[in-house]
Amino acid sequence: MVEHELLILAIQERWPDLVHGRDFWVAHPLDPATGEQSSDAFIAEWKCSVVPPYVGDLLTRAEQLRPIQAASKAREKRDTLLAASDWTQASDAPTDTKETWAAYRQALREIPQQPEFPMNIEWPVPPSNDVHRR
Repeated sequence: MVEHELLILAIQERWPDLVHGRDFWVAHPLDPATGEQSSDAFIAEWKCSVVPPYVGDLLTRAEQLRPIQAASKAREKRDTLLAASDWTQASDAPTDTKETWAAYRQALREIPQQPEFPMNIEWPVPPSNDVHRR
């Protein structure tokens, strides 16, 4: 099932100057019982001078973009986790704290080298709370 983010990516890849919310609107149907997406996203409104595209081609491209989007989101999460643990590597951090967190931080950096990246990622577990943030 193609989510609205993927369809937007496919549209913006083909027409980089178009802006979602201004030039077009993408939506997806919801299951009334669960509130969950129930089918592929669709173009709800096309408000620009570009000839409206055939959605089937865009849905196909959106599926092809899924790994690219997943990689981008994984790197974003990894970068956030690294930033959240930067304090452990400060020059005034205790040596045992630096050492304890170094392996975790290296595992985060190596996530893109995992064999099933980006569709199946084994996220490293941060060190236990025995090492407290100063």
